[in-house]
Amino acid sequence: MSARAGILAALLLCFTSCATETVDADDDSDLDDIEAVAPWIVRNDGLHLGEHRFGSVDVGARDAWPVWVSGSTARPVLLRFRASGFDGAPVRIAVLGPAVNGVRATLASAGYTTRTATASVNVSVTTTGQLLVVVGSYQLTSWASYDLSLACKTGATSDQCSGWRVDTLSAPKLGGLSGSILTGGAQRVTARLNGGLAALGTYQVELWRSPPAFHWLATRLAVASSAGSDVTFNLPAATIAEGDDLLLRVRAGTRLPYPDRGVWSRFAPNQRAFARLDAVDYHDLGDVAIEGVGVTFEGRDLLVLSRTADGVEVDRQAAVTSLPGQATNGLASFSIVIGEPTDDAGNPKPVLPRDGDILALDRVDPSEATHRLGCFEYCNDLAGTGSCTARAVSCP
Repeated sequence: MSARAGILAALLLCFTSCATETVDADDDSDLDDIEAVAPWIVRNDGLHLGEHRFGSVDVGARDAWPVWVSGSTARPVLLRFRASGFDGAPVRIAVLGPAVNGVRATLASAGYTTRTATASVNVSVTTTGQLLVVVGSYQLTSWASYDLSLACKTGATSDQCSGWRVDTLSAPKLGGLSGSILTGGAQRVTARLNGGLAALGTYQVELWRSPPAFHWLATRLAVASSAGSDVTFNLPAATIAEGDDLLLRVRAGTRLPYPDRGVWSRFAPNQRAFARLDAVDYHDLGDVAIEGVGVTFEGRDLLVLSRTADGVEVDRQAAVTSLPGQATNGLASFSIVIGEPTDDAGNPKPVLPRDGDILALDRVDPSEATHRLGCFEYCNDLAGTGSCTARAVSCP
């Protein structure tokens, strides 16, 4: 998806609720008096390790993003939170600890005393529970759109920061692969709760399915209860198509006051590389977004788009792993935009796809061998008046 479409999708996914908790403002001198009384909206899709969330806040308003962390005094979790305002918008950020008697202590804050377009904090979390990351504009005096991200603090060890200690789900992680096929064709999807969360009780988990990358079109398939850390969904054959995206959403429960709308993973039960050429997303300038599963080597997989009529290359792009669920070496989900009409310098490319062209998508492995993922009919006919049809086709 384009950046614009990605932001729109993120906003469409947010089901929100008003928070009623207060902040212990005495814990951080940077917090001004308005922090304890200004309203906030809790974004129940949550924030997860290795993830970017996009949002916007109006004058006097704030967004609050839940994050589950399993920390302790003996084994703190070291995290970095960063909010960046789009177009230089000044932003501020505060990280609040788990609620105790309706009050949350402030663990760290930035952007309160000095105007900045990027507010970043490092936090050592010494307790287990659901944090809130609160984002607003500088002094709450303007509208601002922003990009919020969560990562491990630089230099943190795997014990001090890992997917097993952050997020409500230990598996799957963002961008990972999920699913298996049982004898007779039935489908199974499994997940694991964070150990610190599972120790507190049983939780209800929802399984949602969407076409690849179209997460705002997700529909719910099933609900399961956790058994220890394990969550299992058994589904009839052909319930989910290979390459569909799955979202696992954890309902509110013990010490989890806000539900976690989860992260997406890709249904890939057959352990093979493929592309969902029946779900190509066309962009305004004629380039296309393609989703699938590739085979990475050192975090990269080269994909080439060509015309089948004459074998002429249209474009090539490297799918790069950047999400915590994507394998650096081996099978990994990919999402690429390919077929852009201009090069990096803005010059028109000599070969552009035209409506009705049959295009092939190939992988090129490190030995320069090509592996065909499939073909599709190119049809960027938004008016619907042409003779082409956007569809996957058999390769000639």
